[in-house]
Amino acid sequence: MPQWEYKTIAYGIEGKVVYSLRFWEDSSRRVYGPKERARLIGGIHQQRRQLEEALKELDQEGWELVSASIWTTFFTRHGVAVLRRPARAVSESSA
Repeated sequence: MPQWEYKTIAYGIEGKVVYSLRFWEDSSRRVYGPKERARLIGGIHQQRRQLEEALKELDQEGWELVSASIWTTFFTRHGVAVLRRPARAVSESSA
């Protein structure tokens, strides 16, 4: 039986690059933390702060941060974070 359950969240973009909203989301498109307009100056700090807010929400669901990576390509910020929580025990009667 697996000991951990894993989740990945990525730094998403909504709208055009100049007037876009940026946020952290999972594969089901659920958003964690605030959606904020993208900035050229101070954007990395904004991205980290948004990740901290997302992690506060995820912590309430039992998730903990395993790894995070943030990078920039062609003036667009990207990021991914891997989280884990203890796997829920499945009873033999429900299997």
